[in-house]
Amino acid sequence: QTVYPGIVSKRNKSLQILQQVYVDMFKDAGVRPVFLVTHGYYKAGYNNEDDDDGVAAADDDDDGVYSILGDISEFTSRIWYGYQSYYELLSEMLPTSQQPVLVPAGLAFLMVYEENYDLWVQLFYDDGFHPSPHGTYLIGCCLYAALFGRKPPSPTTDDSVAALFASARLLHMASMGDDKPFPTAEEAAYLKRIAERVVLKGHRPATLLSLETVAQMEADEANDDGY
Repeated sequence: QTVYPGIVSKRNKSLQILQQVYVDMFKDAGVRPVFLVTHGYYKAGYNNEDDDDGVAAADDDDDGVYSILGDISEFTSRIWYGYQSYYELLSEMLPTSQQPVLVPAGLAFLMVYEENYDLWVQLFYDDGFHPSPHGTYLIGCCLYAALFGRKPPSPTTDDSVAALFASARLLHMASMGDDKPFPTAEEAAYLKRIAERVVLKGHRPATLLSLETVAQMEADEANDDGY
């Protein structure tokens, strides 16, 4: 389901359900819906034969690992604009007091991908999909900034970062060998700055595709019976 916003047929179905089912539920509950924009990823097992919904592309190392929606930039861009369509629909249909919130965590992941590939790899659990403690911390910073409109708190030591996970219900740690380390205080500070730049300052990753480019990709794929 994390890819649905980036797949035209799935996105259109989601928009229909949002309009026909969820809008009234939101109004009755008096809540503001929050969309957590998910990240692009490379995940083992995707290829052009196994998944008809995707537009699989090999990663830079060509090691047989694939992304279901193209490379990381394309994947992230497709997801981002898909979530924007959800946001725009609800913005039109909900009252001012219940306007939706868009949390661009996927864009924060892409910015790390551009600036620090080695750290980007550490944002993921072994499956290359679920977030590790590093990725969870970045998502948490994005959520905090979007919901409260201010900078997240700053842990100052490695122990204070690890303490944030003390009561976690579940941690996606490495399946073999040593557990994935928690972010260091230095890494946490960098990830927090990424969240601030993306969420509070509106910075966008350099490789984020334009809406027009993504729309043209989707139109071309429709003409080719891509999906």
